Amino acid sequence: MSFIVISEHHRCDSCRKIYKRKHTCFGRSHRRPKGLVLLNPGSKFDGQSHGVNSQRRQNLSGNRVKPQPDLESSDRIWPCEGSKTLANGTADYLTQRVLMTSRVDFDNFQLAPSNAAYLDLSQEWSCASAKQLLQLRARVTHRHSILMRLSGDIKGSENTIKSFLSSLNAGPTCSALSEDLAALYLSQAMNHIYNFNFHESHREVKKWTPNASGGQERLLWDLILCVGRIMRGEGRFEESKICFDTCLSTPGLRESKRLLVRSALADLYCELDYLQMGKQNFCLSQANAMVELEIKRLRLSSGQHRKGFRRLLLSLTEVRIRQGRHRDADLLTRELIIIYDNIREPDIVDRLGHVRALIAFARLAPSPEDALKRWKDVLLWNKFYNPLEEEVFTCGVVYLFLCITWYKLGDIDKSKQCLQNAVQVIERKQRQFLIPGIGTYLFHDVCDQVYSEIWRLGDSTAALHSRLQRCLVYPTATAPVAVNRTG
Repeated sequence: MSFIVISEHHRCDSCRKIYKRKHTCFGRSHRRPKGLVLLNPGSKFDGQSHGVNSQRRQNLSGNRVKPQPDLESSDRIWPCEGSKTLANGTADYLTQRVLMTSRVDFDNFQLAPSNAAYLDLSQEWSCASAKQLLQLRARVTHRHSILMRLSGDIKGSENTIKSFLSSLNAGPTCSALSEDLAALYLSQAMNHIYNFNFHESHREVKKWTPNASGGQERLLWDLILCVGRIMRGEGRFEESKICFDTCLSTPGLRESKRLLVRSALADLYCELDYLQMGKQNFCLSQANAMVELEIKRLRLSSGQHRKGFRRLLLSLTEVRIRQGRHRDADLLTRELIIIYDNIREPDIVDRLGHVRALIAFARLAPSPEDALKRWKDVLLWNKFYNPLEEEVFTCGVVYLFLCITWYKLGDIDKSKQCLQNAVQVIERKQRQFLIPGIGTYLFHDVCDQVYSEIWRLGDSTAALHSRLQRCLVYPTATAPVAVNRTG
């Protein structure tokens, strides 16, 4: 609808209402007052003006009127189908169209002498507006990096943050963006965690120091959580537990964050259960209490669709396996696989959860034939989720399980081939602790099985076994002595 400016009182011939300043015209049914028609004879009765008069009014106003966007235009950006394309399209639209257009318009608006004379812009106001625009760019870059990481594009997330940081000039502007830059540093640290580059993760988290005056509780919580994840990735489970305990004890914690930390703590208790053999019951009972009540509450409140529910279910499955309650663990694992199969576009967290559920399902196989099919499914889905990446340490552990499975089925040649594949992957990759047990008790147990059966495979596998033993003794440079000893 368009607005017609009227300086006097007029009565609408259609609805008989009196309008003083503005008359909202809804079409041809509302006739315009005769005085205004005489002033603008080139206009139509529906309130739309055309021709020279429209251009004249734009020139007299002193402002350039932008045409309305063409919704059918081919160069107009719309979100695409699929969560991955939708996330990237939305972020690109905000970054490329909204921010860049706002920046150009803002600069042109400042440079125009007529605008400056009309509004009398002060230097303080323009600097404050530029700082707000920079803050907006930093926050959009942060959200963009998170969306790219969740979609699996870790490299793209890294480059997005690097590109924004390289465009900043050191000085008072950077100090004004302290909190926004801190969020970017933590996001970059998470990218390095997914790449198992923990040295760079430590460097990123050290770039920001909280103020002593306080008021940065949210960022401080994210910082402690990030440090806890770094410690867990390095195999430093006791130190990681301190970080997660601190996060969980924060008052007023949002439910999604609380479920995330509870799941992480339960996974740590499963690791500590293996490292602290004398306190088995204590660690597993703590892990069980950490997640079981939350799962029951979410079931009663129909919260099974939440990501936190899936994470808690994964942790409870691991606890049940460690407790020897394999029947309960099998039911939980089947429920998880059904849930993940129904997710149309899983993000990077759900992809990892799906692979983890498949590993648990393979560990619970009742026969070698079932185990063979399930372990192959683990490799298949890992390749599907990461088609362009090399096989990670987890794949090496899976090859060891396949080595034992093929041996039980009587195929010695395939058993040797799987052992060779396992040694090649494990030698090339450092030990990883992203999935509970992969770098500790699962790896150690399957190595013990290979060692007990290795003499039956012939002398040709002795060299492979010695190489595997070296990987077992020296898991990673950052792992604590307790983890090394368990090897």
